[in-house]
Amino acid sequence: MDLRLLAGLGITLMAATPDAGAAPAKRTCLVLADGYVSEYAWGRYQEMTFPWDHPGHDYCVRGLLENDTRFQRWLKGWNVRRVDLEQLNGPLRLDGVDLVILDDVRQCVCDPHEATLVEFVRAGGGLLVYAGFWGLGGCPKSDYCRLPTSSSYQHTPLGALLPVAITRSPDLESLREKPAAVRRPLFTDAALGRGLDAPNWEVFGLHDCQPRGEVLATVDGRPLIARGAAGQGRVVVYTGDDLAWLRAGVASNRNPYAGTLWRRLAALAVGDPAAIAAAPDPVPTITRRPALAHPDQPLNFLWGGAFYYRTPEMEHLWARDLAAHSVTLYGHGDLPESVAKASGAAGWGSFGCPLNSKTAVADAECWMVDAAGKPVEGRPCYTNPQSLRYLEEAVRAQAAALAASPWVTYGHMGDESEFGNCYCEHCRAAFRAEFGYELPPLRDDFSPQYLDQWIDYHRFKNGAIGRMYARATRVAHQANPRLRMFASLPLVGGTCHGDDLYHTQAGFDLLWDHTYPGTMAIRVGLHAALLEETAMLQGRPEVPILDLLQGFDSYDRVSHMPPPEYVREMAWQAIAHGIDSIGWFVYNYCFWNMPGSEAWAEAGRLAEEVLEPLTPTLYQMRNAQQPVGLLYCYSQEAVDGLKEATWDEARPWKGLIRWWTTHATQEAYAVLKYAGVPLNVVSEHRLLEGQPLPWKVLVIPYVEHLHARSRRALEAFLAAGGKVYVGANSTLELPGVQKLPVSFDTKFTTWWPVERKEEWNQRRARQYVIGPLLEKARQLRPLFAAYRDEALVTADDPEVVTSVREAGVARYLFAINDHQVNPTSPEMRARRQQYNHFMLLPMTFPRARATLTVRGEGILYPLLPSGGRPRILTADKPTSLRLDLEGGGGRLFLLLPEPVQQVVFTAPPVRVAEGVRLSARVLGRSGVLNASLPLRIDLRCGRARQSVYATTREGTLTWTAPFLNPFPAGPVSVTLTELASGVQATGVTE
Repeated sequence: MDLRLLAGLGITLMAATPDAGAAPAKRTCLVLADGYVSEYAWGRYQEMTFPWDHPGHDYCVRGLLENDTRFQRWLKGWNVRRVDLEQLNGPLRLDGVDLVILDDVRQCVCDPHEATLVEFVRAGGGLLVYAGFWGLGGCPKSDYCRLPTSSSYQHTPLGALLPVAITRSPDLESLREKPAAVRRPLFTDAALGRGLDAPNWEVFGLHDCQPRGEVLATVDGRPLIARGAAGQGRVVVYTGDDLAWLRAGVASNRNPYAGTLWRRLAALAVGDPAAIAAAPDPVPTITRRPALAHPDQPLNFLWGGAFYYRTPEMEHLWARDLAAHSVTLYGHGDLPESVAKASGAAGWGSFGCPLNSKTAVADAECWMVDAAGKPVEGRPCYTNPQSLRYLEEAVRAQAAALAASPWVTYGHMGDESEFGNCYCEHCRAAFRAEFGYELPPLRDDFSPQYLDQWIDYHRFKNGAIGRMYARATRVAHQANPRLRMFASLPLVGGTCHGDDLYHTQAGFDLLWDHTYPGTMAIRVGLHAALLEETAMLQGRPEVPILDLLQGFDSYDRVSHMPPPEYVREMAWQAIAHGIDSIGWFVYNYCFWNMPGSEAWAEAGRLAEEVLEPLTPTLYQMRNAQQPVGLLYCYSQEAVDGLKEATWDEARPWKGLIRWWTTHATQEAYAVLKYAGVPLNVVSEHRLLEGQPLPWKVLVIPYVEHLHARSRRALEAFLAAGGKVYVGANSTLELPGVQKLPVSFDTKFTTWWPVERKEEWNQRRARQYVIGPLLEKARQLRPLFAAYRDEALVTADDPEVVTSVREAGVARYLFAINDHQVNPTSPEMRARRQQYNHFMLLPMTFPRARATLTVRGEGILYPLLPSGGRPRILTADKPTSLRLDLEGGGGRLFLLLPEPVQQVVFTAPPVRVAEGVRLSARVLGRSGVLNASLPLRIDLRCGRARQSVYATTREGTLTWTAPFLNPFPAGPVSVTLTELASGVQATGVTE
């Protein structure tokens, strides 16, 4: 409130009489921060090389240290707020602020607000400047920075206010090569340094300034801390960079009394004379363990990369960060036992492709033979008996070695292994035994007869690869029964290059995909649905399905990190279409750099609000049967592969044609989703294996040839009254098949314009294809109107994607905001022509306001963070729900045939050594609700409390809820809550 304005109006305020017993009013501190987005948004990308000055290290360590909130922890008794100046739109308001901390802020970001800060100080405010890496005279430019010059306060109004003189720009100097004694701070002000017993504290980075005020501490004979006055206010400057140790590649050697020091500096800046006793910073505690207790249901798992800062302190912070984000599985890095125990995370051991053992690679008798009859050096064959014996020896030894690390519970058998065609005597004999004729040689022959043989060969090859992996899995189990074995295989273009899912992953302990959705997160749903279809075809409906979601093509806010909305939508698309557990791999390859980013914060929020409560139930859900099936056509993928193998090198798409059908399928999936068509993804293996086709319509995005088995299956489907549609540019000739009015070739031809080869790979942005895709959806909507009008759930906004999953009588209705905008300016196109330009794709995610129409009867519960009251649905009248979805956000509703009325224990809870044994049921009016419903289990004993999540199976729960932390002796109070209705049951262990 401006008292001068009140006085001018003749208004006076009576001072309130202080309450002698009241606590003193808190001072207010405003921390001004810098997100550095503009510095790195278009910086250099190096996939395989990460030197110590790479900004990803900085983000990682800042996140682990919780650097952004350190002043909130340190300034006890203060009211501390934080503003990121880079994201501040409008003026900086300092009403009611006593102290401003300028926290490692570039001058170019502070520039619009310098006059406000100068006026604030001269009017009596306190200013505390932490120079850090970017402050004062700035830092030297690196290869990763986009801005051309260093940002400096040397000749600015705020710089003139400081008690140190900036004499050059940049002025940040590394002290790495100096002796340790030189790097240790010396306090010239005894009161400031009193009790700060920190003999190992070293400053590795210092801004080389000259004193202009009172120097309170020095490093290397130069000011580290200085204070001065400006008008009625005070200014204190700290010229060091406390994170310079990580850029120097050394141990942290941080100040263990940082909180005390900064409380004293804040007091100096506001003129508070009270003495502040020295106290060491508390050791950060791991206060939150993963709430999901099932060891076979990983949550927020990570392909984490290497962790370089292997000191006890940093490993403790690593464990805390994993626990805080509910990470229950950490892979690809060497997870230490201490981190695993402290965080509750399991690890996976990296086996590599088991076929490629050192002995097999070195033994020429094991090598594959190419189509010309020549051995392929160093590439073992997947049917060669000697290769498989070597495989068993290697896997057995690796699995046995991991038995000494009980926290390692998964075995990873290689990343994106591709397998060539082999024509050795073993493959020829095995093919002849399986198919009854000779293995076909490679030739440029697109006759139906040869194409069927070519497809047979790839069915054989993928089957052989699957049997090879299954053999490795069996051997690993024999040596180490604890391990769950899997591999990361490339799904796209898979028939010809290694993975058709149905065969290759048949012997794994789980189904796996890692999805690169580019700028089209909707693709995650396609992969998820195909994985679930594969599980059903394999006869393993409850096999775990895991998807590693990748931030590829989306680095725009911090170094190598996607925006949080992108993370959010990928997660919702995955769980809405068939994935049981999701994980994260931001494409940095060599090191883990998610901590401290918006994306990692969003992953933690999703874990707490969505994944923890829902994951046990996700394992019981199945995609609901829909009237329309979208065929994933392996026959056509094989045809594409033959083109790649036989086309002349002069053909423009020689090296790309293998992606044609994949891209057509991805496009068709998006178009049908945008058209509101209720669909399932159908694997062609269903046709090849003679499985039922319970759909009214099948859509094949693009097809020239189908295997004879698939043709016969479609003929029978048509004869039974089914409809088959193919894309308009398809050339398949089959009586009864109808062509759609659209083709699904926009994505491929936009990415790889045949007449502009110099622009290939340039336009991997959703913005270039979304218009044509939405237009195709508009054209298809009337054709599929009857199915859309009967769908259980639809949205009036085409870019709000819906899905239905089932678990018994429970139906789970998902709605996901797929709106997204990518800049498409000439400048952006030019930048994408740079090295790895396809990773430089800024994206924004608008909110979506849509009306959801639900048809059916029962009671509809909003679930998880949705809120709201249940709705009663009747069969004769659709129900409309108005949704307001955040960017990339989703909503979930549970439809039951009758209300949840009771949760009851069927036996008293029993305390056992590992937890509490529970038996319960969820009841409706007519008895047990035959459904999988999400439950929260709250346990309490004395001051010990914890929550875990579970699910009913066919309406019942039989489970031992484990103690995640030590529980004192005595009875345990148990509360079961059904999450949709909020109905509870309480009990106490006997």
